[in-house]
Amino acid sequence: MSKKIELKLFVVNPKQHEQLIQEFEKSLADNFEKDYVFEVIDVLSAPEKAMENQVFATPMLMREFPEPVQKILVDIARLKDVFLTISDANDAEII
Repeated sequence: MSKKIELKLFVVNPKQHEQLIQEFEKSLADNFEKDYVFEVIDVLSAPEKAMENQVFATPMLMREFPEPVQKILVDIARLKDVFLTISDANDAEII
């Protein structure tokens, strides 16, 4: 049984990291089948979304569901490593 997960990735110029972002989304698809939501937000094109979510530095990966909401300042090249940290709903709070 797969668990649902909802993620947002806040970046500047997502086209620059397109291949890494696609690889990350493939990992999501492999692990969550169709039970995930992944949104990439270019903070220069949509600064209001960054403000609404209190994102003040990029790249920031935010897990909205399952709760608690977690925000992690990430190295785009290490997105797959970060995935392991945020994918488990039973994880302790990330410091």
